[in-house]
Amino acid sequence: MNKLATFRRKIGFREPIYQGLMRCYEKLDRRTEAIGAYRRLRQTLSVTLGLHPSASTEKLYQSLRAG
Repeated sequence: MNKLATFRRKIGFREPIYQGLMRCYEKLDRRTEAIGAYRRLRQTLSVTLGLHPSASTEKLYQSLRAG
């Protein structure tokens, strides 16, 4: 269980990096790449830990989809 907790902390610290990447792509008008970054994060969290992205990441993703 200790290994899982350590891994979860490491992944959690990466989510803000993905958010930043998504925002950078958005500012460059590259929404497809921004959505791709979200999907990679979601896949990693789901497969590795059985988790979903945070509410703030989901909100950012929804704003990207809305255009």
